[in-house]
Amino acid sequence: EMKATVERTGGLVVLSESYGHSVFKDSFKRVFEDGEQSLGRCSNGTLKIICSKDIKVQGIIGPCASSQKKGPIVADTV
Repeated sequence: EMKATVERTGGLVVLSESYGHSVFKDSFKRVFEDGEQSLGRCSNGTLKIICSKDIKVQGIIGPCASSQKKGPIVADTV
């Protein structure tokens, strides 16, 4: 049901069990490679995570900084 949303916004969806799963790692690497689906090289970007109320976001992989925003989907620990 989310296919149209992803296509219309130019987004990307990766379904994986965990950040350590090879499907996630390989898909994430492909986003930053040169080619039709790549983001190119950029900086000062913002990554917004939207998930269901049953999931809490605890961290991110890579050189990122927290926006220090609190909310119901943000985990208490880092």
